[in-house]
Amino acid sequence: TEEASKKLLSSERDRFLREEWPLVLERIQRLGLSMQELMQPMADKAGPRGGDA
Repeated sequence: TEEASKKLLSSERDRFLREEWPLVLERIQRLGLSMQELMQPMADKAGPRGGDA
């Protein structure tokens, strides 16, 4: 059902933020990556008008 899907997604998001994101953030900081470097692939994909490709 739609309600079950929403609950599963919410649980998955919570687990990601609690368990996985801290490790990802630690690695980003260790590698010295900037927000600009992290977001550049999305900007490239969006194209010159800022819309979806």
